[in-house]
Amino acid sequence: CALVYEVVWLRMLGLVFGNTTISLSAILALFMAGLGGGSFFFGRRIDRQKRPLFVYGVLEIGVGVYCLLTPLLWRLIQQIYISLYQYFHFNFVQFNLVRFGLVLFMLFLPTFFMGGTLPVLIKFFTSRFSNSERYISLLYGINTAGACVGVLFSSFFALYYFGMDFTVYTAAFLNILVG
Repeated sequence: CALVYEVVWLRMLGLVFGNTTISLSAILALFMAGLGGGSFFFGRRIDRQKRPLFVYGVLEIGVGVYCLLTPLLWRLIQQIYISLYQYFHFNFVQFNLVRFGLVLFMLFLPTFFMGGTLPVLIKFFTSRFSNSERYISLLYGINTAGACVGVLFSSFFALYYFGMDFTVYTAAFLNILVG
């Protein structure tokens, strides 16, 4: 689901901010920063939790609920962006910092939660199974295969036939179902 969101968000933000190298780089950098931050944060704190699977469910549901709201939030960001552009005369650097800030506002929370899911699941498997490395490698393989399916599904099928909103809603529903 994470890569479905990434594909859709790149397209949504491309409509608002343009498909420039700077815009796409900012989106990818913030997406990765959120994943890394969530992984670091939850990875350091999950050892204190007695129910890591519950934490995982909360993270997945949190991502799903947030992403259900993203089509509305993108429209809000678009209006903010247009208003800022009309009322202020930004230079190139200021203009890109405003875009970066808006993307940060939109992407940080869901990507932070997404980044926390794998460390939390690893904690669950290591605390429950004696041969956890087998389960963790299987989990990582399934996660990678799911990422490939998500990119192919969203890029070559769902966006073309159903549009951006439906594609995000489908992924959000899957996040909530998994949670």
